[in-house]
Amino acid sequence: MSKISIIIPVYNSSNSLNRIIDSLYKQSNKDFEVIFVDDGSTDESAQIIRNIESTKINYKYYYQSNSGVSKARNLGIKNSNGKYIMFIDPDDYIEQNFIQLGIDLIQNSDLGIFSFVSEQDITKQVIFKPKFKKVGWMHQAGFLNQFMNLFDEQLLHALWNKVYKRSIIEDNDIEFPTIRMGEDLDFNFRYFYHVKSANISEEMTYHYIAYNTGTATTVYHGDEFESNYKNQMSLIEFLKKNKIYDARRLSLHWALMLGFRFSAIRKLKKSNDPNYIKARKQYEEILKKYKQEKWVIISALPFERLIKYIIMISFLRNIYI
Repeated sequence: MSKISIIIPVYNSSNSLNRIIDSLYKQSNKDFEVIFVDDGSTDESAQIIRNIESTKINYKYYYQSNSGVSKARNLGIKNSNGKYIMFIDPDDYIEQNFIQLGIDLIQNSDLGIFSFVSEQDITKQVIFKPKFKKVGWMHQAGFLNQFMNLFDEQLLHALWNKVYKRSIIEDNDIEFPTIRMGEDLDFNFRYFYHVKSANISEEMTYHYIAYNTGTATTVYHGDEFESNYKNQMSLIEFLKKNKIYDARRLSLHWALMLGFRFSAIRKLKKSNDPNYIKARKQYEEILKKYKQEKWVIISALPFERLIKYIIMISFLRNIYI
């Protein structure tokens, strides 16, 4: 049995698969297996995976009709054998010590977290890199005490900067929900409930590639509010159960989410997209919900974000959209 199972969901990823495969070839620690789950690709992804040199890495390939990334990852977990689980997206790439750092972090803890860098796809310009400095092993109380600091630095959202214990996932029936966006955050919150100790490193071993073609926060699909709302409820429930809820601190996150939705609607109008009217009505419902729940506390917003928020709310109907 390999120590680490790496799960990679694949969908029409032929342009980037060779890069991540090459990164896996170069790992300093070879004690891992890779589970590729093809979510109905129609390009050359399957052939690229089948051409992998089996003498260099231990891998498995599974195919499913196009069902989404959540089902792909759940299938990967089901068919993996490692004591620990890590996730990689096929568009990204990793440093040579990705596996070794994961093993070092998880062996004496329930969760390993490490840093990452977000890069623009063409220029490789660094867009974001966490600045969190509270590192090392910490017990549950320490992890909860640092939870919002980790959340602020985006270290809790994604899957690919973490290493998980298989036993925690299986014993608690943790799986990915069938929502289009935010499924990784939902999975993480289900896991966080069972973390008795965590080990955190500021070492950067993962490169997340951001593309200009649009992301889940900027492209309209129609279920944005529903997905965001589920994530927000998961976050609020976790924070309140662990007595670390801070409404003022979370106001910035809620205001940012409104800003993403607002920007997406403006783009729909500018492009004369037929979804504009529907999206605008949904946004009005979002604003009502945020007001009812008192999620955004204006006095808690930094000056720049406050100005943007006031403009967004004040001119919603008249100028921008």
